[in-house]
Amino acid sequence: MRLETSIFLVVGTMSIASCSSRNINSSWRQEVRNDEFSVSASFPASDTVCESQSGGSPRGFYVIYDGAVGACDLDPHRDKSYGIYASFNSTDLDAPEDLFPYPCMDLTSIETLRSQVSNLRIKNTSSSLCVSRPPTGGYSISIAAQAGRWPNVGLDGSYPPHRNYVASLTTPGIPTTEDVLLFSIFVRSVIISG
Repeated sequence: MRLETSIFLVVGTMSIASCSSRNINSSWRQEVRNDEFSVSASFPASDTVCESQSGGSPRGFYVIYDGAVGACDLDPHRDKSYGIYASFNSTDLDAPEDLFPYPCMDLTSIETLRSQVSNLRIKNTSSSLCVSRPPTGGYSISIAAQAGRWPNVGLDGSYPPHRNYVASLTTPGIPTTEDVLLFSIFVRSVIISG
């Protein structure tokens, strides 16, 4: 498995700076990739990209912003973060909406947030959106998708997808317009292949 970036190998820490909404599009220069899960994404070049792991194996990447500067120790009560996590579909979940760990909220009472997130999807996938309130507090906007097939199994499409993906934004309070903008730019950069 190879985790790479177009700037340098993502190991260790880079400096972090928050991006204002007026220059956010031009500052997305840091591409990271996880070959094992065929996923890549772009982050602001100045942000610290952290690696998500399971059992010591890389599963994705995330950025903490507007919180612990330059750190990868996420505190959901304080920090805002976004990223993508991948896993093998070892429990044979049939649909992306099966990946959400918490109940999805009814957003009718938060019309502004509902209108901002309603079209968020991971391109070229069948994906589902969920806004939830995790037990740790705060809010989570998650987009789940599935891709790939198990080798030599279900070649006719009758077997569940091989890999699960969840892109998420986590904030300690209701996500702001800038939070959603940042996350939507990130989601548009996510590429799942194979």
